[in-house]
Amino acid sequence: MRHNSVLLWLSLLLTACSFQQPLQEFDIEDDLPTEEEKPVHEVLTVSESALEALGGTTLTGASIIQMKSTGVIEIGVEDAPLTLTVFLDPHCEYCRQFMQEHFLYLRNDFVVPGQLRIRLVPLHIKKYITSMGTIQALVCAGQFNRGMGMHQRLYERPSTQREALVSYALEMGIAETEFSSCIDREETAAVIADLKRITESLDVSLAPTFILENEKRIGLPFYPDLRGWVRSQL
Repeated sequence: MRHNSVLLWLSLLLTACSFQQPLQEFDIEDDLPTEEEKPVHEVLTVSESALEALGGTTLTGASIIQMKSTGVIEIGVEDAPLTLTVFLDPHCEYCRQFMQEHFLYLRNDFVVPGQLRIRLVPLHIKKYITSMGTIQALVCAGQFNRGMGMHQRLYERPSTQREALVSYALEMGIAETEFSSCIDREETAAVIADLKRITESLDVSLAPTFILENEKRIGLPFYPDLRGWVRSQL
């Protein structure tokens, strides 16, 4: 039994990015998947009430996109019958694949028809040196109603320098001094600390992690499997 548990954990690491490794041993390119790697999932039960703290108050909102005070982005109508919570880090190859492929399919198949709301939660993974900086950038962009724009840029062009994050802000019309000031504020650090506490309370340490209703799955699934999971809950 112990041997099987070890094998399962090692398999999970193939399709999910962990924050447990030392900083100096990794680079962004080290996490690229190989052709032999296949999605492996761990299915766990999650208390529905444990997810409530992620919502926070609405910081900015436009149409069906809302930026929450917790740094979370929600896409979809408020009365959607289902909410899919996804924990991501833009430096994780599987997370980028989710945003560039799966997210678009989910939007067309479920979000636009009003059946699903997607909650995107930034996850700080220590092995990526600039992981904290990307969360800071996302939270601060939300202060200027540019949260989704920053989110898209982070997944299209994962940053390695603070200068890159500032350049993304400039592209969206946010003044450099105001954006940099926000990143350095104690209030921003407090928001991120609260998000970290909530994430740990849900026992999330790997990206991507998905929570739908009270069920948690770890690792990037094939899209037909993800679509089937959503449909089974409708």
